[in-house]
Amino acid sequence: SSSAPYGNPKDAPTPPVYKNTFKADLEISIPEYTITSDSDVYRCFPIKVNVDKFITAFHCIPGKYVHHVLIYTDDSDRCFELDRLDPEPGYVNYWGIGSPTEKQIGVWVPGFEPIFYPSGMGQRLEKNIIIQVHYAPRSKGQTDQTKFLAKLGSQTLRELKTEPLINQTDLFLPPGITTVQSSAVIDRKITMISVFPHMHLWGKSME
Repeated sequence: SSSAPYGNPKDAPTPPVYKNTFKADLEISIPEYTITSDSDVYRCFPIKVNVDKFITAFHCIPGKYVHHVLIYTDDSDRCFELDRLDPEPGYVNYWGIGSPTEKQIGVWVPGFEPIFYPSGMGQRLEKNIIIQVHYAPRSKGQTDQTKFLAKLGSQTLRELKTEPLINQTDLFLPPGITTVQSSAVIDRKITMISVFPHMHLWGKSME
């Protein structure tokens, strides 16, 4: 709780030390950003890469106050237009990154190791990378410079796509209701390599 007193610092566990052994072909850092709010912040940082290759593995190195990171690619300049309208580095957007042609590459949450795609598969990299960082509450004044690292394949690979199967609005909980259901129909043959359930606020479990 935000109102609970801090315990004895002598009882706190030793912070973990992470060693980055991921050898990347592409390494991108967001501009140094100082968090300006004590509430949840979803900030998007567009970066031009202009690389016509496939991502075969990726990893994120977050700052101390990062809740999670979503990585998108986009071939339009819409996100740079949104960035120019915001005086701070990047811009705020909650659902996605605000571009009709956005494609999600992946996600990082605490505890994730580097993600390696199956052999012969990869996600196509468009000309821009957009890194959306969710900063945790009560982080105002802290500075971040999250990094995105990727291994790239130049050969033609079977293209992977990250797609939302369930609309977020389908999982709205009305007053007095404790469980909701949603479904999606896939009308083509696919190979599903992973499923990533994710929710915030009042969600407790997902099946």
